[in-house]
Amino acid sequence: MTERVHIRPLRGLKVPNPSRGGRHLADGGERVELSSYWHRRLRAGEVERIPAQNTAKKAEKKEG
Repeated sequence: MTERVHIRPLRGLKVPNPSRGGRHLADGGERVELSSYWHRRLRAGEVERIPAQNTAKKAEKKEG
């Protein structure tokens, strides 16, 4: 099973998301399967990984 992580593009960058037909990754980030494509984007400095605790806090704020 492939690991799923939350990533977001670095400020000002538009990074295509191949699992969404090439549409750009949302500025606030998205949960994606950590494939070789995303490993390359991370190494290139185009995206950053968001820790799980940050995504949980955002979900709580939306609900409450």
